[in-house]
Amino acid sequence: MLALSGRRVSPPAFFALIALTWQRSHAISVTAVPAGTGSEACHTATNNLIAEIPGVEDGEGAELIPEFCLLQSNLKLTRKQLAGTQRDAEQSIQPQYACMTYVGVLLVILLVTHAVCEKRGLMLWHTIDLPAAAQGSKLFESCEAMGCCRLACAVFIFCVDILLLSHHDKHETRLDALFSSSMAFASFTLWCWNLMGLYFLLAATASMLQASACVNHDLGVVRFLCCLAWILFEVAYTCALFVFLMVWLVLVPQLYFFTGSVHPLVTPFPLILHNASIVMLTAEGMNNRFRMHRMHILFVLYFAAAYVVFSWAWFEKQGWFFYDFIDFRSPLTPAWYTALIIFLCLCFIAAQSVVSLTAGK
Repeated sequence: MLALSGRRVSPPAFFALIALTWQRSHAISVTAVPAGTGSEACHTATNNLIAEIPGVEDGEGAELIPEFCLLQSNLKLTRKQLAGTQRDAEQSIQPQYACMTYVGVLLVILLVTHAVCEKRGLMLWHTIDLPAAAQGSKLFESCEAMGCCRLACAVFIFCVDILLLSHHDKHETRLDALFSSSMAFASFTLWCWNLMGLYFLLAATASMLQASACVNHDLGVVRFLCCLAWILFEVAYTCALFVFLMVWLVLVPQLYFFTGSVHPLVTPFPLILHNASIVMLTAEGMNNRFRMHRMHILFVLYFAAAYVVFSWAWFEKQGWFFYDFIDFRSPLTPAWYTALIIFLCLCFIAAQSVVSLTAGK
């Protein structure tokens, strides 16, 4: 037997009371009203329900009324809280779906456009060969000099990666460590930095192959290497300019606004990663024989979309985004995506202008 309000109730009666309360709580509106109005209706309905419960002795119903009403109120409140939580969760997921849909539609458009351009021969793959990818046009005209310069850039890039992976300073703040530790490899800056390293490595290989004079230029793998180096140069140069401008025009002011300091972005590693890339690629663009073809902007957008998808996976694992403006939990993020696409296109045009104005192109 269980005690309730000073009375003893058998266990079957107690559990029957809970079951009936759960089943019929939607039929009774329990609100805080003055005694003698809604409370009387609640007492009447409660007495009717208690009368149906087996094992409850006569006269117990009146003393069970307060507990019964409180139980109903708690159940109704719980249902409202669950409904509110579910509604909030659905609303928070809506921006995420909008961002994913936007990127999915963009990728479909890119793929269709790319297929049409390939079919019509607008990608101009036939204009590239090993001498064009290997030789210089101004300061380093020989393949040997061009190859050594490119190899030196690749070695420098990968040495910085190794130092970044092994760097640890216990006196750094968490924000400083974010920009100068292995965690930085999840940033778009490091993606662009290592893409540039891959370009210099492939371009140096092309220069060495041309210098050796023992390779058939018409081999499919050689032509593929040249086309890949061409694409990587265009994407890396565009993204290097994009990162340089975004850091100094957006991230530095934003960091100062929220923290009152720009120290994390002016430490050695961030300064090298954000500025050395644009210097090396501008020098490369002034001396190589690549042209930046306007239809190849598709590859820049592919690269940007790949990073956005990666940022989603990063968020699922780590619970945060490197950049607030690509956080898919915000309803404004699709607008940010559009602005970033426009900015990337402007950077491509600017890089194309620098390369086109170089003597010997």
